[in-house]
Amino acid sequence: MKKKLSLSLFWKFSIAMSLIVVLFVSINFYLLKKSANNIFESEFTHHGLITAKMIAGSSAELILEDNLAVLNNFVLAQTHRDTNFAYLFILDKNNNVLVHTFEKGVPKNLIRANLLPPEKAENSVKILDAVTSEKIRDIAIPILNGSLGTVRIGLYEKNFSLLNSNRNRIFFELVLLFLFIGICAAIFFAFNISAPIKFIIDTSEKISFNTSGNPKGQDLQLKRVVRTKNRFKIEDEIDVLIFKHNAMVARLKKTYIELQATQDSFVQSEKMASLGKLSAGVAHEINNPISGMKSAIRRVSNDPENVGQNIKYLQMISEAINKIENVVGSLLKFSRKQELVFTEVNLDVLVDNVLSLTSFQLEKSNIMVHKNIPASTPYINASVNQIEQLILNLILNCIDAIDEKKELNPSLKGEINITVVNEERVLILKIADNGIGMSPENIPLLFDPFFTLKKIRQGTGLGLAVCYRIAEQHKAKITASANEEEGMTFSVVFNTEHHRIVNHEE
Repeated sequence: MKKKLSLSLFWKFSIAMSLIVVLFVSINFYLLKKSANNIFESEFTHHGLITAKMIAGSSAELILEDNLAVLNNFVLAQTHRDTNFAYLFILDKNNNVLVHTFEKGVPKNLIRANLLPPEKAENSVKILDAVTSEKIRDIAIPILNGSLGTVRIGLYEKNFSLLNSNRNRIFFELVLLFLFIGICAAIFFAFNISAPIKFIIDTSEKISFNTSGNPKGQDLQLKRVVRTKNRFKIEDEIDVLIFKHNAMVARLKKTYIELQATQDSFVQSEKMASLGKLSAGVAHEINNPISGMKSAIRRVSNDPENVGQNIKYLQMISEAINKIENVVGSLLKFSRKQELVFTEVNLDVLVDNVLSLTSFQLEKSNIMVHKNIPASTPYINASVNQIEQLILNLILNCIDAIDEKKELNPSLKGEINITVVNEERVLILKIADNGIGMSPENIPLLFDPFFTLKKIRQGTGLGLAVCYRIAEQHKAKITASANEEEGMTFSVVFNTEHHRIVNHEE
């Protein structure tokens, strides 16, 4: 596949508008130059004709008087007055030279080069290049309709070419100036069109709804772009687009904050729901020590004088109180809403804490837990409370899946395998069960909020969604897959690029 050429909107506008300007100026330059050349040539010829007619009119009386000396002086004076003259001579009606400006006489081939037809009062203009050393514009004007002769004027073509070249140079410089102005204007307008759009793209890519962001700075930049684009306070579609974009970002931020608050409440709600599931186990963990304490107190009351026995029972009461205190303390610590504070976390310890909380459910459902977490497993930088919540939700999900399968197969021996794999650049926590499992088409929906297929202890559909969010907050990845034989495996992958994974010795 050929790689596509990427070209920004600014350069597209600039190149397109510049090409249009160049094409427009070039066409106009060609047409105007051609037209100007024709006009200038016509004016140059017209000037020669007017001069020749004036000389013809002034020469008529002198020819009639046969005053050739004065006529000769007059002719010489005309050539000295106008530097465009290459020569000037007057012929009589028989084409004999009366006066001229040549030093050695008028060349015969020059006389024959532009003779007027006899008895015809017509002007004649010819370009001569073979009869003289230079290209000459030869003009023939009859005197008194040709009855007295002809005035012949030769004008230097080089003077016309020089004047025409100077005019073309000035015109070309003006064209270049207009071309430069046009290209600058094209780039300016391209910038003013593309800059707001580029601003929208950049802010969309860099948009952040964190409270630590700088939306105020973005607004200032937005106003600066609009002021640059619109000096005359005239609003157009670009202004509307960029202000609508800013308003949309503000709405998205507000919605994001509300969504974050809702998700936070979901996490806390799911945490309390998890505690509800653990309530029977909590009652069991508290009732058993309380029953032992009652029995010990009764025995002490019945035989207060038996010091040895009473010391033994008091020790039992103290141990029971400590156990209750630990259970209640763990529950309070788990249920308390905590900020997302990252510390060095030992996954082995967190797994043990969760197994302690779920010991009653595991025992009641007759589920064996196999834990394989190497002692050399490094710590991860994470939130203790959040990772405990994630592990608890996964284990409770495994318990529900095994209980549901036991409805179909009462003889099933439930198993949960918890392993930690330390691979290159990743640390993977795997929790697998041999429960009811799930069809492949439903696995992609597992982490969607409110999605549940549970039939036992109807689930909220938030447990795995909360797990997904916790993993996302830790820049980790959580996946689910069906086992080859039965059940499901959940994997939480902590990437070393996003976590400072340390050894125990650190």
